[in-house]
Amino acid sequence: MNENGSKEGRIWKTRMRACAVPLQAELKREHRAVNDTCYLCYAGALGAVENHQHMLLECEAYARERKMLWEELSKTLSEEKMTQQWNNTEDLAVFLLSDNECDSAVRTFLHDAFTRRSQLFRDKQ
Repeated sequence: MNENGSKEGRIWKTRMRACAVPLQAELKREHRAVNDTCYLCYAGALGAVENHQHMLLECEAYARERKMLWEELSKTLSEEKMTQQWNNTEDLAVFLLSDNECDSAVRTFLHDAFTRRSQLFRDKQ
């Protein structure tokens, strides 16, 4: 990972890659939560599992942050990478968390998304 982008985002990205983030799927795997359902979005009410892929690519709670991520990626990635067809969301999530060209944009997204997550959980209490 390069030194561009958010330091906090670098920490979140490292934790995401190490499966050490407070998402429901990880908390359940560690026996610290009873279920793995997303509490932050409508899809969670339908049973969506809150894992890396859900947070990065699907959760409506982070729609604004994700829009900014794609806008930034469109400036830095080649046309070929931006239009690549992914077999599944897991492959795309792995790409986002590992490709050096995505580093700064993903770090910013993760910092903003986890900040938003904290605010949403505070508001629910």
